Amino acid sequence: MPITEKDSEYLFSCLNSISRIPKKDCKELSLLFSEKYLLDKEYFLLAGERAKYVGLIISGGVREFFLNEKGDEFNKSFSFQNEMTGSYFDLLNQKESIANIQALMDTKLIIAPFDEILQFFDNNYHWQRLARVIAENLFLKKAQREYDFIALSAEERYRKFLKEYPSMANKIPQYHIASYLGITSVALSRIKKRIEIKSSTQISNEFINKSINH
Repeated sequence: MPITEKDSEYLFSCLNSISRIPKKDCKELSLLFSEKYLLDKEYFLLAGERAKYVGLIISGGVREFFLNEKGDEFNKSFSFQNEMTGSYFDLLNQKESIANIQALMDTKLIIAPFDEILQFFDNNYHWQRLARVIAENLFLKKAQREYDFIALSAEERYRKFLKEYPSMANKIPQYHIASYLGITSVALSRIKKRIEIKSSTQISNEFINKSINH
């Protein structure tokens, strides 16, 4: 179904925060979008299919992951409210997708055909600039994730995840977070326990210092 006026305003707000665009042009763009609802664990994209749609998440969240020959899952990224999804690589590649995108909870999106989005962007300078900024942001995100795996410890990567997604840490199954961090669920449990102990010790020390100072 076509998106509502509220969702159209939401689309404009999200895109305008990336790069300034005329509101009247966004009205035209919104005509390409439609609403889509995913139930928990329902797929937005299955590996082997052709990726055709790009989506903006209104509520909920999804994970993008890969499967190896043994059937093991490896989470590449999470996308939540205000964020885009659609496997940019597969959308550009226009072959059978290598990624899966699955809802982590009941999720509402507004989606549009990627080829129609590209045609729309080609006809306007403002949209070409927006497309460039989006592509740059995706590259920076990919480069940052590669750096994190090389330079940061597993605990540092988990702390960074908590900082980026503070409201989602307890809503996502822990094994998904572990996969995203590149560690086992057992290792994640140990990290969480270690952080709890450090936090408890810090609180105790602060209490003792305050008591002494008074």
